[in-house]
Amino acid sequence: MKNTEFNYTQNSFEDAVRVISKEVKVSRKEVEKAILKVKKPIPPEVEGLASIVVSHVLEIMSQGIPSK
Repeated sequence: MKNTEFNYTQNSFEDAVRVISKEVKVSRKEVEKAILKVKKPIPPEVEGLASIVVSHVLEIMSQGIPSK
């Protein structure tokens, strides 16, 4: 997977999901599941989905999402 830097500070959650979904070639629903697995709470100084959150999501996606 290529290492792409994202800047989501001005983008909505839906925009971030769409871009990540396209980047990792999985469904938006799977990306949303992965985002929910990201460590919470997100620090208040992080606005929107900052690049650190995206890197966690991409890491989770690279490990695969167990199907229920």
